[in-house]
Parts: sequence; structure tokens; C-alpha cells
Amino acid sequence: MKMKNVVLVVLLLSVSLALTANPVETNDPPENVAAEVQNINNVFLTWDPPASAGQIIEYQNGYDNNGIGTGGVASWYSAARFTADELSAYYGDYQISTVNYHIRDPQFTGLNVVVWEGGSFGNPGTEVYNADVMDEVIVGEWSSHTLDTPIPLEDGNEYWIGYSIDATGDHPASTDAGPMEPEKGGWIALAGGAWELITEYDLDYNWCIQGVVAPVSREANAQPVVLSSKTNTSTEVTNHNLDLNHSGNASFAQPIQNTYNRSLVGYNVYRNGDVIETINDVTAESYTDSGLNNGTYEYFLTALYSGDEESDPSNIEEVTVELLPPSDFNAQSQNDNVMCTWQMPTGGTNITLYKIYRNDELQGETTSVFFVDQNVPTGTHTYYATALYNDEYESEPSDEIVVDHVDAHENTVPAVTTLKGNHPNPFNPETTITFALQNAGDVNMTVYNIKGEKVRTLVNGTYEASEHTVVWNGKDDRGNDVGSGIYFYRMDTADYTSTRKMILLK
Repeated sequence: MKMKNVVLVVLLLSVSLALTANPVETNDPPENVAAEVQNINNVFLTWDPPASAGQIIEYQNGYDNNGIGTGGVASWYSAARFTADELSAYYGDYQISTVNYHIRDPQFTGLNVVVWEGGSFGNPGTEVYNADVMDEVIVGEWSSHTLDTPIPLEDGNEYWIGYSIDATGDHPASTDAGPMEPEKGGWIALAGGAWELITEYDLDYNWCIQGVVAPVSREANAQPVVLSSKTNTSTEVTNHNLDLNHSGNASFAQPIQNTYNRSLVGYNVYRNGDVIETINDVTAESYTDSGLNNGTYEYFLTALYSGDEESDPSNIEEVTVELLPPSDFNAQSQNDNVMCTWQMPTGGTNITLYKIYRNDELQGETTSVFFVDQNVPTGTHTYYATALYNDEYESEPSDEIVVDHVDAHENTVPAVTTLKGNHPNPFNPETTITFALQNAGDVNMTVYNIKGEKVRTLVNGTYEASEHTVVWNGKDDRGNDVGSGIYFYRMDTADYTSTRKMILLK
């Protein structure tokens, strides 16, 4: 005979599990909020979920005055199947703590909440929990059973959640209006029979069953109670050829007051008393507040619950963001130019560019760690650099360097273009390279190691006809110190090329 049956289904579960929060007595805030400055001007926040917060996993979309039964004596299992891909976000951190269920009418003599682990399609796996709930069930309303020992969700396992019922008549097993969530919301096993979907009995509903997964205790992870595999703990059934059908009359059932209406739906993140982010992911336990200016900030979180309820604030965490300036700033006169060099501050990964100032006036911007201030007038000048973070926030100035500079135009124009050499040689930690230009033009000077690999670009720009100097401080283009050894520096102009050798001894 074909069976008919009705089930509660949440259709939000088309791709991923539909989640709402565990019924709670109070709307608790997140716990253990911590704040840490990262990458100089980002703040990384972490927290633990509210102690009482859980998430409902379900397929049903609300009791619809439907029930399944035979109209007579019968026993069966009703279950909802939750697969590994749906539970992946909860493995290791969450456990099944509660089972909520709806029973439509009082025509039954036995009712047990059951949980299975490690199953697959058509097979719920091992029974790991079985509890008599006859003293807990509230007929015609949603009932809730808190597991004596929560069942941690173990990686890779699917879990089936349901109940066994010994019906004496009518149609006591509540369902929604359908349709059944395919392969998930409407599993049944008649006493002594195999598991099958109720669609095999021309019924297209979901059972009114919910599982509540709550965070595993931070103090001690609960361990599951593994029971022996059972067939049925209910009263023996003599009629196996059942005509399972449904009834929508619901003369006994009354409109229910769903007490499970406060669900954790997300979090609000506050900075200095203002909401900066609303997080609609109940599994989230971290957030990064990126690209901040210099200053001191206070953070706290609240938990958001269904019904537009917001918890009290969590603990407050205070952090200070300091936008570090370039380090090891240096400036040296080089004939008609001033060469500025510096190092990136430790951890300054959010730096967009550097700004170089002469006498408090901006001279240029660069993404490199050196800058040539060209055609500088004779005089005493003060140089410094700043770092710009996230295209918006400028650091404090670096150390100031005072340079006594003489305009190279006052010098005699060299008779020939030549790369004169460096002094001292050998050197440690720096050496000065001198070159002369008979005519103004573009000059490139590059340092190579003995393997011919590029180490540092010292000069790349236009220079006046004059004698010039450039200092190499023994660092590569990334600002890293190079090792002792032989290095070559090559000068290139439009019509001149020359290479010389220098030795770095440490």
C-alpha cells in the first residue's frame, strides 16, 4: 500500500541549510571580544558566540494543520536528514543540543526523540541518542527536548534527527504544507521496515522537526553518548501493511504560540559607539576593520536576534592605531640634485606611496624607497618623508635631514662624459660613486652582483651637464642589506656606457 504523510519544511534550504537560532531565555551578547592592530592600520576583532545562542537546522516552513498516520494503530520513525555539505560550517565547533518537534493530536502511547550519526541516502547510520519524551510533549504545540548529553558534530558525518512514535489512531505526526525538500525533509521507516521517502506514498511534505546546534563549551567539549543500534523501542506493531495517509482537518490542534521565536541572526560591530558593520552570518567569529587613521578606538559587539531584538553590548576593547613613518630616512647632496632614501616601516603593507618634502613643501611622490629631488637651488634645506596608507591617511614625518647644497650649475662643465669611480673601495657600509656629464641627458646607473643579477637602481633620471655623485648604502631595491662580495655598477647614457667594480667588506 502507498503511504501518505505531511512534513514541516523550510524552503530556504535550496542550496544551504536554513538557520535560525536556538530558543533562548535572554538575548545574550557575544563573549570574549578581543581587538588587535594588524598591518599598522587594520583592527582584527574576534569573539565567541553568545553562551545561549544556537542555530536551528530545519527543512519545514511552518506547521500547516496537517498530520500523518494510518487512522489506526501503527509505529514508525520520522526523520529529517542533514548532509555533510550542509553541516560543514559547524563541524568541530557546534553540537546538537536540542530537538524541537510538533505532534498534532494525542492518539499515541509512545514517543522517543532519536538522533543518528554517519548515515547516507536511505540509511541514517548509527543511533547515538534515544530518549523517551512522553512526559515532555505538548500536543498541538511545538515541544522541545534538551539532550542529556549534546552530540558534537564530527567532520564528514551527516546527521538524521527525528522521533519514533507509537500511534493509536488519527494522524499525529505533524507536517508543513510542502513541498518536501528533496531527499531531506520527509524520511520514514515503518516498524520493521526500511527507510524511504514519504513521496513514495504520494505525500509531498516535510516533518515538523528542528535540530538546534549550539557552540561547543569552551571549557570542555562534550562527548557523544553512542548507543547500540536499535530497531524500535516502541510498542510492537502487528500490522505491517499500512495505509499511511494524512489529515488536514486538525479538529484537535489549536493555533500554536511558537515559543521558539528568538533566533540569533547576526551581529552589530560598533566603533566609538557607532555601528560600522552588520554581519548577517551567525557562524562569524571575526571581523577586520580596515584602513584606519591615527587614533584610539573603542570596539564592542552586540548580538542580533529575530524580532528586531539586539543584545546588550559585549565587553569593550580599546586599541590605538599609529601610522608609522618611513624609517632610516637619509638625504645627500649630489651636484644639482638631492638623493633621498628610506626604509619601509615594519609591517607597512597598507602603504600606497611615499611623499617627500623639502622645507615643508611637497616635492614629489613615489612608490619606491628612494627619490631624486632635481635641480635643487643652492642653500640649506630640510628634508623628510611621510607614508600614505590606503590612499587616504598620511603618517607623521620621518626623521628630518638637513642638507647643505650647492647648485651644480655653478660648476665647470666636464670636457667628457665619464664614470670616474667610487670611494672608498673596498667599503662598508656605503660608498660614493662619481660621474661626469659633458651634456645634459638621461642617466641610468644600476648595481649588479657577481652573477649579473640586478641588485639596486641608483640613478634613473635626467641630469644637467656637470659632475655628480650618488651614494650606495649596501642595500637592494627592497631595502635589504646585501652580503659581502664583489659588485659591479654600470652607467648608461644615450651615447656612453661604462662598468666598474667595487667590493663590499663586512
